[in-house]
Formats: sequence, structure tokens, C-alpha cells
Amino acid sequence: MPWISVEAFDDKAGRITTSVRGALWSNELTAFALLLVAAAVVSLALRRLARRIIAVNAAIAAALGAWPPMQLLLHKPDYERIVHLLSSENSRSRAQDPVVLNDWAEIIRADVQTLSLCVALFGCALAFVAAVVLVLRPGTDGARANQYERKAQRRQRIREDLISDPESGRVIWDALDADIDPTSDSSGSSRMP
Repeated sequence: MPWISVEAFDDKAGRITTSVRGALWSNELTAFALLLVAAAVVSLALRRLARRIIAVNAAIAAALGAWPPMQLLLHKPDYERIVHLLSSENSRSRAQDPVVLNDWAEIIRADVQTLSLCVALFGCALAFVAAVVLVLRPGTDGARANQYERKAQRRQRIREDLISDPESGRVIWDALDADIDPTSDSSGSSRMP
């Protein structure tokens, strides 16, 4: 999205009207966006502690990503930087849109596009809030937490579950899978009447 609309004058090309995109004005925003997407995807696969760590990093990235649009909203854009950005090879992203300023071009006017900056700030705020929510409520670990549990540990856990909740269907099936008779107590005698 264009962040700045620029009118410039060049003695060879005449009056030029172009815009500075957000990704050109602040290159790090692309990296922040990729980091936030990666954090969202990775948080689905990790355990609680790792989700919290990733969420803290995502919150920091969202806060840092809000800095360039906030600075542009609060301060007047730097004309020298605009000339440098639009006269470099970075601005030639599309062959069909070769409007580029020369190094000696003079900026007549540079208007900040408030709506584009507000959209960027809203996206950063949304990512920040989502990251804070993930830090505060990382969810629970799934059944995969016990996937590599040793057989003796698994049998002991199932016996404890049988004592605490002998009528649970899940506990009965876990006991049968572990070759434990769910109808007998730990001494080997049957609990069934």
C-alpha cells in the first residue's frame, strides 16, 4: 500500500507524481510480517512453554513493526530519504511502472496516506493483542505429550487413573491397551461382584 504520495519536479522529465510503498519506506516490515505468520503457524504445533516463548517474540515483533508507521504519522517525511528511495534500484519493482526520480529531482510535495498507515498500525495492534492472549492463555498440551512415555510409567499412570476414576471409558480402554485388567485391583483380586 502506498504510504506517501509524492510530487516531484525534474528538469529533464518534468513534473512526476508517484508514491512510496510501505515495504519500500520500511524494509523490515516484510520480515516482521513473515515472523508473525511463522509464529502463528508454529504456535499450533508447539507445547505450552514454547508457545509462550514464540508469543513473546511475536509481541515484540508486532510492537517493533508499529514503529515506522507511527513515526511517519507523527513526523513529516524526510524529502532526502524519499529522493534516495525513489532514485535507487529498490523502487523499480515492476517493469511496467518505471516511474523513478533522478538524483537531482526536487520534491514539491509529499503527502502521508493516513489510511494506509492506520491499516498497518491496526494490523500490528491486532498481532500484538493476539500474541499477548497467547502468552496469557497458551492452551493445553495434547495427548502427544505422553507419546514417548516409558511402558512402566504408562502402566503406573493408568493404575492411578483406575483408582481415581474406575468408570471412565478412556481409562478402561487405556488399561486394556496396556494389558492391565481394569476389573481387578492392584493385588490381583477382581473388583467385580
